[in-house]
Amino acid sequence: MYKILIIEDDNNISDMLKTLLIFNHYEVMSAYSGTEGILLHDSSVDLIILDLMLPGKNGEEIICELKKEKRCTNYSCKCNW
Repeated sequence: MYKILIIEDDNNISDMLKTLLIFNHYEVMSAYSGTEGILLHDSSVDLIILDLMLPGKNGEEIICELKKEKRCTNYSCKCNW
C-alpha cells in the first residue's frame, strides 16, 4: 500500500483529499503546517501532496529542505490563485 502525506492548512481540502485517497486504498497522513509536515515525513512516504502557502515553513522551504537532506520523495504542489 502506498503512503501519502498531505500537507495542507485548509481542513476542508485536507479532509476531502484524505477521504478520496483512503477510499482508493492509500495510507494517508495529514499535516496542517509546514513544520508539522517535516516532522511527519519519513522514508516510508511515497508521495507528498503539498500546499505552497502554509503556516510555519512554506511549501518551497519544505521542498528545499527535503532535497537538501536527500529525503525527497515524489511531490505534487498546489496553490490557489
